[in-house]
Amino acid sequence: MDIQSINDDIKTKQWVERIKECRESGLPVRRWCKQNNICEQTYYGWLRKLRKMAIETGAVQAPSFVPIDQSSFDKQNIIITKGDVHIEFPCDTDIGTVTNIIGALLC
Repeated sequence: MDIQSINDDIKTKQWVERIKECRESGLPVRRWCKQNNICEQTYYGWLRKLRKMAIETGAVQAPSFVPIDQSSFDKQNIIITKGDVHIEFPCDTDIGTVTNIIGALLC
């Protein structure tokens, strides 16, 4: 293992720990980043990188979508339930927001 690989490994471990600390803090990412002098874009860049690494190594499965029937919807809200997690939001919620919510659940 060369010096660069060792440095990359150390950085990766540091970011895993930082992201864990942020999530455990209960603070919004923006506020946590500001309090810890971390650029929010850097935080999200590392989050994306770590998610990709987790999928590539098989630590987590890539998200998959399954067809749903109309009984999963009511006229007002979209409801997603997986295990003990229950999320409900308006039908007109932006698809990017829905994707981010689902992505956050995968971590």
